[in-house]
Amino acid sequence: MSWYKVTISAHQASLYQHGKLQDKFLKIFMVLRGPKDMALFSGGWSHSNTFNIYFFTPACASNPAMKAFIDSCSAVPCDEPTRETERELCLLMGYSERWRDYIWHPDLP
Repeated sequence: MSWYKVTISAHQASLYQHGKLQDKFLKIFMVLRGPKDMALFSGGWSHSNTFNIYFFTPACASNPAMKAFIDSCSAVPCDEPTRETERELCLLMGYSERWRDYIWHPDLP
């Protein structure tokens, strides 16, 4: 199963699109009672601060409600984010114990 990503531009962020994305994810996540394999990550702002990428874990696509939400965001399948491909990655919502190894910041080893 693929990860999915959504790119939010600085203009969209100024219109609070990133907040709406997070709010909707949280609502669905809570209705589903917080599945441990579902999570939403932020990839951090681009070097030029013109966009931010949000990542959905593969399990998100296995639930019809979450998959419909992913599709409504125009998310696209992508490779799993890694320290090599993402400048910064942080867990926005999800079970922290399950995703601990996925949280990093470029200033940390």
